Amino acid sequence: MAYGIGGPSDIRLGDVKVDGLRLTPQPGGTVLIQFRVIAHPATDDVGRLCEMIQQTVEMDVVAPEPATLGELFGDEQKAA
Repeated sequence: MAYGIGGPSDIRLGDVKVDGLRLTPQPGGTVLIQFRVIAHPATDDVGRLCEMIQQTVEMDVVAPEPATLGELFGDEQKAA
């Protein structure tokens, strides 16, 4: 999650669960994206996160790297 000017001020949450994804079309071609994130932040980050409650926050969501070609393309390779 980008917070402040970047780099060391970023809050990074690893191993999170994302659910409740909702996409709502808006006038003019934009889309409102809403979702819930379940995470276990470090003690140092909890206060900073609480300050952001009910605020608009810019963030990056990064998917985990695929472990196999099947994960990458959505179809596990069958053993020959």
